[in-house]
Amino acid sequence: MKKIMSWLSEVFAPKMEKVSKNIWVQSLQTSIVQTMPLIFVGSLATVFYVVKIYLKWFPDFSVVNNYTFGLMALIISFMLPYNVMEKKGYNKMKIVALFAGLGLYLLVLKPQVVKDGSVFNTALFGAQGMFIALITGFFTAIIMGLFANFTFFKKDTTIPDFIVAWFDSIIPVTIVIATGWILAYVVGIDIVNVILNVFKPIMAFAQTYFGFVLLATFGALVYSMGISPWVVFAFLSPIQYQAIAANAANVSAGKAPEFINTFEVMHSGWVCIGGTGSTFALVVFMAFLAKSAKFKAVGKASLVPSIMNINEPAVFGSIAWNPLLMIPMVLSAFFTSLVTYFALSTGLANIPAEVMQLWYLPFPISTWLMTQDVRGLILMVVCVAITCIIYYPFFKVADGVELKNEQNRVGEKTEW
Repeated sequence: MKKIMSWLSEVFAPKMEKVSKNIWVQSLQTSIVQTMPLIFVGSLATVFYVVKIYLKWFPDFSVVNNYTFGLMALIISFMLPYNVMEKKGYNKMKIVALFAGLGLYLLVLKPQVVKDGSVFNTALFGAQGMFIALITGFFTAIIMGLFANFTFFKKDTTIPDFIVAWFDSIIPVTIVIATGWILAYVVGIDIVNVILNVFKPIMAFAQTYFGFVLLATFGALVYSMGISPWVVFAFLSPIQYQAIAANAANVSAGKAPEFINTFEVMHSGWVCIGGTGSTFALVVFMAFLAKSAKFKAVGKASLVPSIMNINEPAVFGSIAWNPLLMIPMVLSAFFTSLVTYFALSTGLANIPAEVMQLWYLPFPISTWLMTQDVRGLILMVVCVAITCIIYYPFFKVADGVELKNEQNRVGEKTEW
C-alpha cells in the first residue's frame, strides 16, 4: 500500500495535475461548461416531455430540447479558439479567433448549394459534430496563437487599436480559412468523414464493457486524489454527447437505443449516486454512524449537498489522499459501472434516449425522469446497496483510526 500511495502521489498525481492545468485542456473544459446553460434548458424540456406522457394536453417541449442540444458543436467551434486566446493572454486576437473558428467550422461542413442559397447538415451543429468542432477549433487556436505577437505597426503608432487588430489578423485568418477551403474544395477531401473515422475507434472503445468501466473508475481515481474529474470529462464529453444524440435518433427512427456510455447513465442514472465515486453511502455513514468528531461533522455538512449529487465537501473533507477511503471510492465506481453496463446491455433496464443532465436532481428522481422505468429504479437500489457494502467496512476502520487520533490529541493536551 505504501508503494502504491507513493507512486500515486509522486508520479501519477503530478502528471494528472499537469494535464488539468494545461491551457488547451482548460480551454476545452471552459468551452464545454459554457454550453451548459443550453443543455440545462434542454434537460428541463425533457422533464416537461415526461409530464406530457401522462397529461396529453400538456404542450410539447421536445423542439426546445432538439434546438438547444443541437447547437453544442456550433458553440464549441468558436468558443474553443476564443478561450485558448484568452487563457494565453492574447486578448487582441480572441474575438477574431472566435469568428475564424466559426468560419472554418462552417466551411468544412461543405453546405449544399441550392437555388435560394446554401443548406447545412444541421445535425452536425449538435453532438454529432463535436469532434469536428474540436479539430477546427484547436487548429484555429494554433494558427491564431502563432501570429498573436505579430504586428504591421510600431508600438507608438497613433492608429486606433481596433484597426491595428484588423490588419494584424489578416494573415492568420487567411491561413485558417484558406486551409479549410483548399482541403475541402480544391483537393476535395471530405474533412467531416475523415475526422469522424479517426475518432470512430475511440468512440467504439468507450462504448465497450471494458471502456465504460475503465473510464468510470479512472474518473473516481483521479477525484480521490483531489483532482477534478473534469479532466476526464473534457475528453469524454464529446463521446457521451454524441452517444445520447445517437440514442435519440434511434428512438425517433423506431429503433432501440444502443449506446450506454452517456452522461445520463454515468451521472443521472446509476454510476454516480451522490457524485463521482457514489459517495452518498459514505456521507450517510459519516453523518449518522461516525464516532469521530471529524467524520460526523463532515458527514452532516455534506449530507444536503450529497443528496443533490455535489460531493466536493465529502471528497475534500475526508476522502482525498486518505487511502482508507480512496480505495472504496474507486471500488464503488468500478462495481456500479460494472453492474450498470451489464443490466443495460442485457435489457434488464432501459437505455436512456433523452438528454437529462440535471445531475443535481436527487436520486431516484433523475433516474425515473430519464427512463420512466421501474426496473431502472430497482437497478439504482442495487447500486446503492453495492456502495453501502463497499464503503461500510472501510468507513468503520477509518472512523476508528480518526477517533483514536482525536483521543490521543485530547490526552496530549490533558498531560500538558
